[in-house]
Formats: sequence, C-alpha cells, structure tokens
Amino acid sequence: MNNAKTIALIFSCLLSISACGSPASNRDSAQTESNSATPATAPTTSTDQEQEVEPEYQYQGTVTYIGLEGGFYGVVTKSGKKLLPMNLDKKYLQDGAIIQFNGKLAKGMMTIQQWGTPFNFSEVKLVKRGKQSSSDIY
Repeated sequence: MNNAKTIALIFSCLLSISACGSPASNRDSAQTESNSATPATAPTTSTDQEQEVEPEYQYQGTVTYIGLEGGFYGVVTKSGKKLLPMNLDKKYLQDGAIIQFNGKLAKGMMTIQQWGTPFNFSEVKLVKRGKQSSSDIY
C-alpha cells in the first residue's frame, strides 16, 4: 500500500511540474511573435487616429490637502471626481482654494498616493484663495 501511495505522489509531482512548464513556453513564443510585428503593417484609418486624441476637460474644483502617504494635494471637482495633480503650480497649492482649470487625464501613470486620477493641468485660474501652508509640501 505504501508503494502505491509513493508512486501516486511521484506521478502527481511530475505531472504538476510538466504542466507548469509548457504554457510558459507557448506564451513566450506568442509574445515574441506579437513584439516582432511592426506598426507599419497595421492599417490606420482616420477613426483610429481620432480615438488616440485625449480629450481636454474643463472643471471647477476645490484644492484639498490629503494627509495620507506623507501628505499631498488633490483636487475635488464639483461633481465629486478626485483628480491627482501631476503639474499644478505651487501657487495654487492652498487647502480650500477653488480653481477653474483645463487639462487631460494622465493615462497609464502609477502613483504612490492611491487617491484620485492622475491629471495634467494646461490652464488654471484661481477663483477663491484657500489656506496657504507654511511648509513646502508636495
């Protein structure tokens, strides 16, 4: 009986090891094939080009100091959308300040804040001053 259990255990281990190894090689060859394709071979249409353009948004929001992850500033729009400033000028970093702004979402960007959507500002207008911090946070 012990021999049967030992043989079954060895067979199970070998089966598990061989099953883990084969999909990776198929995946690697599929990745190599997809990486070798050149962009020139893919047909482009005017609709494809139009979809690539990032829309620029216009908002009004409140600059808010968030005390997480060492502290940072965020912007909460009137609709409640949380935007994480990537390039907001320091003169607007006032807790409670109300700003009108234009800009684009920063897609594909990772941050340590884990709060809001990364946002790149293109134009900012101060509507109402907020509290200025005595320390240089950001």
